[in-house]
Amino acid sequence: MNYHEVLKRSVEFASTELDEFKKTKDLSDTTNMVVSSLFRKIIELSTGVMISASNGLAGPAQLNYRGLIEAYLAFKYIIQVPEETNSRAIAYKISYHKEQIKSLEDLKKNELLDINPTYIEGAGKYHQDELQRPDFQEVLTEHDKLHRQDNRGHIPKWYSLYGGPKTINQLVKKLENDASDQEKGLISTIYGALSADAHSLLTLRDIYMNSNGVICLKSVHQNFDPNSDRYNLLPVRATLTSSIKSFTTQFFPEFEEEFIEFVSKIRGNLIKG
Repeated sequence: MNYHEVLKRSVEFASTELDEFKKTKDLSDTTNMVVSSLFRKIIELSTGVMISASNGLAGPAQLNYRGLIEAYLAFKYIIQVPEETNSRAIAYKISYHKEQIKSLEDLKKNELLDINPTYIEGAGKYHQDELQRPDFQEVLTEHDKLHRQDNRGHIPKWYSLYGGPKTINQLVKKLENDASDQEKGLISTIYGALSADAHSLLTLRDIYMNSNGVICLKSVHQNFDPNSDRYNLLPVRATLTSSIKSFTTQFFPEFEEEFIEFVSKIRGNLIKG
């Protein structure tokens, strides 16, 4: 199998597993909700890289890869310490509601947008009500304490609670320090991708000089070689496979036999990445 085919099989397996998980697990449970949502996002963004690559779209493939990295880091940090998984999942959900409330307040002040005030009020009430859940109060107190300590009034990063990392780079380093030997290489690759500027300045990489010394601009759709890793297919597959393993082991052991069978089929293609 080429790089693209292995990733495609991994996406298909992960999607099937998630569908089975949704049939049997209580998604109103905060941990199940957050972890399965992040797992779903990892699958979705891996699919985005795969489809973008097959269409020769390097830019969208890179953007999906960047999003995948951030979703993976959140996923791994939440499940890293089993006894802290629930509180970290709650912290993640609290930050979600806080950010939504802030966005709604910004919309209310924007005179250029004609948004039904009833909608804003109803959405705001939903997010405020969620924050009042009894099982959220301990983590919410910690969150609000950090929020008050920020001189700029910024909402704290959810992973910074209880002395956690304050930046995404610190989060990567913590995960790398605590990772198993098998995963250290993957985390290191992720750190390298984060360190590179993935924003608009990289558009100049699409300029090149041809054999005649003429400055040219690459076409939007570039050539796609499924045996080449120019679209990050290997690290995407490794990230997705690592996520599948963790999700199966810690949250859906009922699917372990299927996971073992899946790995046995692609084992020969897991040497790289």
